[in-house]
Amino acid sequence: MKLTNLDRVVFPADGITKGDVVAYYEAVAPRMLPHLEARPLSLQRFRKTIDDGGFFQQSASGHFPDFVGRLPVAHNDGEGETVHPVAGSAEALVYLANQGALTLHAWPARAPALECPDALVLDLDPAEAEEFGPVRRAALLLREELENVGLVGLPMLTGSRGLHVVVALDAATPWDGVWTFAKAIGAALVKRAPKELTRAFYKSQRRGRLYVDTGRARRGHTAVVPYTVRARPGAPVATPVTWAELEGDEALGGGSFTIRTVLERPPDPWDGARWQGQSLTAAAEALGVSL
Repeated sequence: MKLTNLDRVVFPADGITKGDVVAYYEAVAPRMLPHLEARPLSLQRFRKTIDDGGFFQQSASGHFPDFVGRLPVAHNDGEGETVHPVAGSAEALVYLANQGALTLHAWPARAPALECPDALVLDLDPAEAEEFGPVRRAALLLREELENVGLVGLPMLTGSRGLHVVVALDAATPWDGVWTFAKAIGAALVKRAPKELTRAFYKSQRRGRLYVDTGRARRGHTAVVPYTVRARPGAPVATPVTWAELEGDEALGGGSFTIRTVLERPPDPWDGARWQGQSLTAAAEALGVSL
């Protein structure tokens, strides 16, 4: 393919160019592609630099080459559909990066079972961007809540200020059931520390508390994918980590790893657990909710 404007600086404070981003996506493809397989994508694109603001693109452009996949997805109201791009190869990742797609967001469901998610993504969003301590404490409490109902969660630094806990699912529960469970586990977590945690959507109601965001369990909502680049100074990367790292490294934060450092890490810190789908049936019963 023809690559263009590779010397254009995308991260002005760091001198990181479009060529650096393209090269990163080519190098990280073996780690990243398993997390993208058959998933509808939403692209956060930047025409110039991260300081100029970007825009979101859900539909696959007509000029995308054939090696960028296309996946028709019906709208929630049943009226019409959006044809989302899908990245199934290193060539697709490189092409999208060359088109200015810096950050990839994906559905927590994959074709052909788009109506039954294979992941539950719980987002821990701190009140203060510089404070990761409350995020760490909330994540460890969430791990306990999940273990109490027989589930394993996997932590991922978002590359921004917070953390995602990903629960691998067996793709047997429809969206409404996953959403019901997400609200229940979120409420159970907030009950553990109501002075520090909240599920209040509006910032004016949070009063300095960390936001437990369960909204990514709703159909059509997306989450940043592992190893994608974020539009923040330093070019941080969404990075899967282990619970041992989260517990033991006080310096760890949401943006600890960048395109310059993340490839130095072991290739699978989740040790394959991402692909061990778990049933929500018993877990929902333990929380007293019906799916």
